[in-house]
Amino acid sequence: MTPIEKAQAVYREEWCARTFWEDVRLYLRHGCVISLPSVFVMGRPVKTGWSPQMMLDPEVTTNEPDCWHVALYAGDLTKAFDFQPFFLPFVSFERRNKLKLYATVTLTKHLLRHDTV
Repeated sequence: MTPIEKAQAVYREEWCARTFWEDVRLYLRHGCVISLPSVFVMGRPVKTGWSPQMMLDPEVTTNEPDCWHVALYAGDLTKAFDFQPFFLPFVSFERRNKLKLYATVTLTKHLLRHDTV
């Protein structure tokens, strides 16, 4: 299964507020979508001081971000930071429906050491 097929499967297997393609459109408008043979990622720049609801809402935007919120990632985790449009000091994502926040440098070192989050 390709990374984009794995990403689409998440929307079939878990409850999601929108369809896969609705989220792709929102992240193309307010963030970024990267789809390559080795990786698929949707994310957007956010602020660490925001509420979880704001962090997770792809329509909430800022001109002063300090964090990449990764809404969906599929593929080779060792490539996770190779495609950042620009560096931000923090990264957030949901794991088991809980919002996680890490320093980018710490998470990068962890991924390279363990190949998992």
